[in-house]
Amino acid sequence: MAAPNCRQVFTFLFSLVVLVTFILFLGRRGADGRLSSAQTALMLQEETIRRLERERKGLNEKISVLDSSLAQAEGERRQLRDKVAQFQQSESKSDQEKEAMRAQIENAESRLTKVELRKRSLEGKSLFNNSLCV
Repeated sequence: MAAPNCRQVFTFLFSLVVLVTFILFLGRRGADGRLSSAQTALMLQEETIRRLERERKGLNEKISVLDSSLAQAEGERRQLRDKVAQFQQSESKSDQEKEAMRAQIENAESRLTKVELRKRSLEGKSLFNNSLCV
């Protein structure tokens, strides 16, 4: 075997450099594609995060409004419950007054009946006495 000459070695090395460069180019192209895909995915995720943050803020605002409405409704409910309690007390007092008036009416009717009986009795005695005197 003959020793390779300088030109053959140079040609071999040049071919090797071209081959390595091509392999690196293909590898870089694949890496660039993966990097581009990863960047696109990252941008989509960031946009999703921004959208979800906006939605979260909107929902937090709705919750605040609903909390205020709930607090107001609870206050109104307490006021209404207090009014109902006052009305119930008033109704109970009215019922007691009604019963007391009924008792007074019965008492007055009883006294009236006694007075009328006494009046009739006196009228009868008066008629009897007048008839004796004649």
